[in-house]
Amino acid sequence: MNLVGRIIYDTIVGGMKLYRRLLMDAPVWGRSNIPEGAKIYVSNHITSHEILLLTIFPERVHVVVGPACKSRVIARMAAMCDQINAMPSNRRNVVSEAVEYLRRGGSIFMNPEGDFQETFRLGRFYPGVARMQRLSGAPIVPIGVLAPRSRLREYAFTTEVNGRIYRTVAAPRGPYCVNIGTAFIPEAIGETDAERDEAILGQIRSRIEALVEDIRVNRFWL
Repeated sequence: MNLVGRIIYDTIVGGMKLYRRLLMDAPVWGRSNIPEGAKIYVSNHITSHEILLLTIFPERVHVVVGPACKSRVIARMAAMCDQINAMPSNRRNVVSEAVEYLRRGGSIFMNPEGDFQETFRLGRFYPGVARMQRLSGAPIVPIGVLAPRSRLREYAFTTEVNGRIYRTVAAPRGPYCVNIGTAFIPEAIGETDAERDEAILGQIRSRIEALVEDIRVNRFWL
């Protein structure tokens, strides 16, 4: 990330930190589980502002950015900050770009479900994150996020990509709870790459499900 990119990144994340600190009820558990070095942060996806997780990471990260990159301004800013454009025109390059950053010692953040899911529920995980892990050997840092349905707000702004409509959903004041799990190296079990990817996705999914359930049962009322 060049100087201009670092300035843009730090300014955006700094603004989000201020908003989160002053205006949101956003507790975080498990910061000590984040290891040093290259890693792949993976969280479930319930709102438009999982990007707020950038405020708790100890390093600048490379985010896999989807529909937001339909905006030319956002796409340009993302490119300047070494973020990864996951729009259809660049989708075939997402894994290779992520692996290159990981091999250089950088970290990746992504939501493998792609679109939003209902609170407490996980959707289908796309295999890109599994391929990134297999090719780089980087550890996975699973993250569970949870916000009450009653606090979620859907806004009129939508984005259309290849005929699919992506909504804008947020929990502007929280609670927006974040539970960071222990970093791990998945076991790539199977005879084919597709089978190994499914095995890795299953392990990631089960850990995120457990983190979300841990918030609901043990932490939500703390």
